Amino acid sequence: MEKSDGEYHSGEDAREKRMRLMGRASDLARRVTDALQRFRWLMVELNTDADEQHSCKRKVRYGHRESAEKAALKMEEKLGRRMDAYPCDYCDGWHVGSATW
Repeated sequence: MEKSDGEYHSGEDAREKRMRLMGRASDLARRVTDALQRFRWLMVELNTDADEQHSCKRKVRYGHRESAEKAALKMEEKLGRRMDAYPCDYCDGWHVGSATW
């Protein structure tokens, strides 16, 4: 059939229009998926920064295990609870924190 007022009226034309719309929807779905994957990696990086912030940057860094253990003993006396020295995964130094056991 012929085109009137910007619309197609034949069955073939309607199928073509559906195919174009499906192609656009598929392209949109691919773009959304790509954006979500980029967002997920950003969240992983932000979470890693938050872990480091909590685990390392706000704490005193000791260069040696012995100095961290001495500090842990002093903190135990002062705070009245068990404290441990532990190696840091982020700065290669040592920190003191509450004992986990």
